[in-house]
Amino acid sequence: MLVIAGGVRRDTGRRYQLHDVDQHAMLRPITKGTWLVTRHADVIPTIYEAVRVATSGEPGPVFVEIPVDLQLMTGDPGPAHERPGPVKPPDHCVPGQVEEAARILAAAKSPGIFVGWGAVDASGLVAAIASASARPSRRPCRA
Repeated sequence: MLVIAGGVRRDTGRRYQLHDVDQHAMLRPITKGTWLVTRHADVIPTIYEAVRVATSGEPGPVFVEIPVDLQLMTGDPGPAHERPGPVKPPDHCVPGQVEEAARILAAAKSPGIFVGWGAVDASGLVAAIASASARPSRRPCRA
């Protein structure tokens, strides 16, 4: 999940105008990273970096704050930036992962699978987890 939020003005000398909350301190422990954009030229590279971090390794949420003073004033975004290529999830699983996910799901009091667009290329693995949790003896992922 990539969260891009408007931030408070940084050109007034006041900090934490938004309910006196430091958003980065609050979000740092529950995200893979937080960024504060301070120049127009850094908007696009920062978003690309945030997406890279969010989708690399274990996927997770990231937070990018773009202060309102940058949004209100035009600025030079710098040279064009090359768009990074999409991150493709692996088309295989590590032996034991599907079985472990299925075991946890089957043991849940109110089981459910919520899958977002980020799993569009992993539909086979999601189906394997769903099938294995319905029939725990089935072993969809082999070494």
